[in-house]
This record gives sequence, structure tokens and C-alpha cells, in this order.
Amino acid sequence: MKQTFVLLSVVAMPWALVAQTYFYEKMPGGANDVGVGGAGEVWIVGQGAAWSNTGVYRWNGSTFEAEANVSGVSISVGPDGLPWLIAADGSVFRKQSTIWQKLAGRGLDVAVGAEGSVWMVGWPGDPVAFPTLNGDIYRWSGTAWVEVGGGARRISVDATGAAWIVTGNGDVFRRATDTWVKLPGRGSDIACGPDGSVWLTGYVAGGLSDRQVYRWDGSTWVGQIGNAIRLAVAPNGLPWVVASNGDIYRLHELQAPHLAGGQVSHTAAGFQVNLPTQPGVTYSLLFKPDWTTPAWLTADSLRGDGLNRTLSDASATDPQRIYRVDAVAP
Repeated sequence: MKQTFVLLSVVAMPWALVAQTYFYEKMPGGANDVGVGGAGEVWIVGQGAAWSNTGVYRWNGSTFEAEANVSGVSISVGPDGLPWLIAADGSVFRKQSTIWQKLAGRGLDVAVGAEGSVWMVGWPGDPVAFPTLNGDIYRWSGTAWVEVGGGARRISVDATGAAWIVTGNGDVFRRATDTWVKLPGRGSDIACGPDGSVWLTGYVAGGLSDRQVYRWDGSTWVGQIGNAIRLAVAPNGLPWVVASNGDIYRLHELQAPHLAGGQVSHTAAGFQVNLPTQPGVTYSLLFKPDWTTPAWLTADSLRGDGLNRTLSDASATDPQRIYRVDAVAP
């Protein structure tokens, strides 16, 4: 039986332990946009040219399964796990059970909150020809789109049902009662999580280049690891992101060490961890060369004998290296 004994740390050069607690896992496939539901359901629109319809896919836990007879450019997922979709001509669809229903109106972006409210940025005109032009903002009444005032390019909805928006020139606002409150900073995409967290990709004028990822701390945007052009937030408060080349990543948080009496050290001789062992159990020190690498590699292993033993990596020369220890019982 194999179990993860501990996720240890990220090491950065020069020889020093860094208080880095997150890493990105690269997911299969490619995307133009990603949406995550309130219970963790993940949907994407596939990779393709800017603002052109691509297929819709659902994450089944190991791969993205294609959804038949539907395509689009922008996607959001409701608390029921079902997506809402914008097509390249602005058409708006929602999935109900196994049926895709076309709704009235045209949109640029759509967002569903964890409590079920749905907001939309209306159609401003050709989004490629007019990359900074804002669309009017609407809220779904259950039967129709009701205009609420203001304009935006991208929109998300927080756990209370309040919308957060990014305009064509990167300004960021959130809805408070019946008004828009301007926030510091500039962004290009915004995403709210069911846990109350809000994430942002930074602003770059023109083009579809990757931008710094930020998280709202209640008063300002705090820079995080990673760069992306699109993002959506899972129930645990961590995002799934899409890079400019279509790659899909999911952010994980590394757990604090739980080795009773264990000690971690990093010197010019390399990285090592001292841990108490159990007889017959095989312990392996695994690592990733950097946070984008999907596979774990083996640096060292040993068979436990009931004593404290050391696992080490004398060749820790990567700019960033993430470590963990696995324990496999006989």
C-alpha cells in the first residue's frame, strides 16, 4: 500500500529553503477558457484561435471528455455543476440536464455565482476588432436579462451573488448594493471562488500574452506564483488557469511537514530529510524539477529499520525543486 508520507517544501537557488507552499499541476489537453462549479466540476472550451468556437469538455477526474454538438468561447459553471456558455457570435446557452438551451440576448462573457445568480456582459460588437470596447452588464431574472448599468469585458460572481468586473482598459470594480466600487490595480480576467476568494490576471495592453496572477486580500491585489490569461476558482479557493499557449494548470497547496521528529536541511551538499522509519517500509524522496512538471521523480529511497534515517538529494541544482516523501508498506 502506497501513501504520501509528507509534502515537504520547495527549494530555490542559491542553497536556501523557501517558504513556498504552492505548486501548479499541468493538466491534459488545451483550452481557451475554464469554468469551475461550486462542487468542483470543471468544464473548458477547447484550444483554438482567438474568439472562434471550440468544443466543450468536462473533467472526469483524469481527462477531459468531449460534450457532443456544442461549441463556444467563454464558459462558467453553476452550483449545480452545469455550464453556461457564450458562442463566438454572442449567442448564450445553458445546459439543463442533457439539453443545451439557447437563451435570448447576446453576450461577451457570462458568470454564475455559488448561490446561483447569473450575470452577463452584453455584446459590444466584434471583440477582436474592438478589443477594449465594453459591453453593458445584465443579471438573469430567471426569464430574461435585466440591465443593471455599467460596462465590462470580463465578469465573475462572488459567493454572495455580487458581481466583480474588469473593463476594456483593465479597471476593476465590484458591485456593492446598487453601485460599482472601483478597486486598485488593473486586470484582464477575474474569478471568484465559492469560499469567498477572488483572483485576477494582471493587465497587459493588447495581445494575448500571459499575465501575473493575483489574489485579493481585502484591500489590494497580492501577487501569486504563475501567469495566465484565464482562470476560475475551485471550492478550495485555488484556481485552475489557462496559459496563452492553451496549457491548463491547477494550483495545489503543499502541506506542512508532519514527520514526528523529522528534520529538513539544505546545504551546499544538497537537500536532506531525517525521519523515523518503520521496519520493512520503503521510503522514497521524490521531487519535481519545477512547478510546471507533471511527474514526480525519485531522488533517493531506503528500507526502514525502526531507526531514524536520512533521505537526500545531493544534486539539487534546479532553480526550483519541490520535494515529498512517499512511504510504501510491504
